[in-house]
Amino acid sequence: MGFTIYRKLVIWFVFVSLLSLGLATAIGVHSVDTAVVAILFPLVLVIACVLARSISAPISELAHTAGAIADGDPTKRVNTRRDDEIGELAVAFNRMADVLKENSDAIEEKTLELERVNAELKELDRLKSEFISIASHELRTPLTTLKGYLELALDGTLGEFTDLQTSKLKIMDRNTDRLICLINDLLNLSDIQSRQMHLVKENSSLIYLVDEAVRLIKPLADSKGHEIVVNVPDNIILSCDWARIAYALRHLLDDATRFTPEPGTIEITAEYQVGDVYIRVSDTGIGIPESELGNIFIPFYELKGSMQHTTGTSGLGLSIVKGIVEAHGGMIWVESEVGTGTVFHIVLPKG
Repeated sequence: MGFTIYRKLVIWFVFVSLLSLGLATAIGVHSVDTAVVAILFPLVLVIACVLARSISAPISELAHTAGAIADGDPTKRVNTRRDDEIGELAVAFNRMADVLKENSDAIEEKTLELERVNAELKELDRLKSEFISIASHELRTPLTTLKGYLELALDGTLGEFTDLQTSKLKIMDRNTDRLICLINDLLNLSDIQSRQMHLVKENSSLIYLVDEAVRLIKPLADSKGHEIVVNVPDNIILSCDWARIAYALRHLLDDATRFTPEPGTIEITAEYQVGDVYIRVSDTGIGIPESELGNIFIPFYELKGSMQHTTGTSGLGLSIVKGIVEAHGGMIWVESEVGTGTVFHIVLPKG
């Protein structure tokens, strides 16, 4: 289209200049300065009028339309059919608005689809949690009964058994313990996911909880030649569900023991920090790849590579530990370097 507006201004300039010169000649003005003023003054008025009518009005319409679109009316368009630069701008603007509306419609459609899928996933997750809870409760009762009879058999209450029979009973007893632990983990996970974990808080000495966790882990650590270092002051008191916190500490120490090459060092430290209790569990183990650090708290997640299928655990422990810590109003995170070791950090409120 070229520079149509500018051509119009030139034509108007020539027309008005000739008109002004003609008027000046007609009235007998012969001074050069007076003639120039006679030409420029009406020219300025004409240019202002042309600009106001040719540019300001359509620009104002563009601004109004853009505002309407921004306010949520994607159907608004510029109503101009000018055959000049402003017209080109209006066409480009309308084309852009069309594309924006198409994109907006596509996004809205995808959003609705995502909302539908998300609702289905939430329902499936609810059903899964409900199934886990019901199945775990139903399994725990017969397993507890089985455990009781195995203990009676092993302590001789049910009579004498041969050495072979006794060894088989011990295997059954160990596997029953594993099943009971798995069921308890599933119940804990179900409570965490449904946000129904019931905490029975009382003031507990942290060193007592740590010593209890170390006592349970020490046989495994000794069998691997590990050293467990405890650096926890005896004056740290927590208001917590001691059974839950003891579980969390025991699991972290158990993982550290299992994933540390023989012999190694596992250390647990604690201190007051700005009114909170800061606990640190570290090891000299194989470490966790950086790409996996964001996944270790996901239930049932299996780590890749050398950490996969090495412990025989359910893959629920760390997700339960995280749930326990967060249920107490605390937070947990991990730092690790492959070949060097792993550090778990826990911050818990005192009260």
